Amino acid sequence: MVWEAEIGYRLSAISFRLLRPNADSRQPKANKGFKRMKRLLALFIAGSLIGLCSTPARAEREALAEGAERVLFGFEKGTEGWEIPDWTSEKKVYVVKSIKASKDVSRSGKNSLKVQVNFTPRENAEAIVENFEYFDWAPYSEILCDIYVPKSGPHGLKAKIILTVGPKWKRVEMAHYVELSPGKWVTVSADLLAGSKDWAKPIVKEGFRKDVRKLAIKVESDHKAYSGPIYIDNVRLVVQ
Repeated sequence: MVWEAEIGYRLSAISFRLLRPNADSRQPKANKGFKRMKRLLALFIAGSLIGLCSTPARAEREALAEGAERVLFGFEKGTEGWEIPDWTSEKKVYVVKSIKASKDVSRSGKNSLKVQVNFTPRENAEAIVENFEYFDWAPYSEILCDIYVPKSGPHGLKAKIILTVGPKWKRVEMAHYVELSPGKWVTVSADLLAGSKDWAKPIVKEGFRKDVRKLAIKVESDHKAYSGPIYIDNVRLVVQ
């Protein structure tokens, strides 16, 4: 906030003035008692400044401990780093045509991510979008997202979450798909804790969620024809 920044600036300026050497050699030297008093005052001000600056961080930690969920992506500010993977342009099986933030429908807030797809009945097809970013999810136990297929969409579409983890960039998919239902928001979720059965191999270990390099969501069609939007919203984590 503006007033916090102003207070911080003024406190730091006062501390700097108290701690800096006397720039004017013509001024009489201060006695030891006065110097000691200046140092104590400067330390008090510096401590107050640190406390002021750390208050938001403390509040965030407390909110994290008390809250049940943390929203990673609500798409209120656009696509928020989500994109169509470049490598999907190499094969016809990948059918995402475009993505954008949309006010058409939303699970929470005003926006969702609108994924325009073109599934054909001739073959199995996949719609994949991803966020290429480093995440440390150590405090969290579960990841969830909500997906909406319009009423005009077909039955039989299914979705899963895919992670890329660790320094070796291992791709780890959910072990099962979640069936989507036209005209309804459907939640896709997976446990992130060690030993979770929600993920296909490799076996989920304790460090699994601490080094996530990429997050992706995949919707698959089993010979279902559909050309239109699919909406993703409320990508979130559950606090452990």
